[in-house]
Amino acid sequence: CVSRVQLWIGLLNGGNNTADTEDRLLEYRRWLALKLHDAAVVPPAAVEEMWKSHILNTAMYMRHCNEISNSGYIHHLPRASTPTEEQASRFGPASVARTKLLYEAAWG
Repeated sequence: CVSRVQLWIGLLNGGNNTADTEDRLLEYRRWLALKLHDAAVVPPAAVEEMWKSHILNTAMYMRHCNEISNSGYIHHLPRASTPTEEQASRFGPASVARTKLLYEAAWG
């Protein structure tokens, strides 16, 4: 069952039906699980948009972070339009490829 908040987040991010929203939420949850174990994973664009929407509801986001993480808040480091060398390394092709490998190892 998708809550109204989950549906709202999904709709904000281009979802137009409950099945699409549930799919997006599943991918977001999977990505957060990877993020908890490896801070350098790179979110796909749709996941990043959902993450940004989640963060904007600060009380809910903090509660969820505390529920899933011993370290508390899961930080978001946005991509810059003109990335620094560190950002280019963090969000570059090698990081994206590594994230895909971790995802495939975890969920096929």
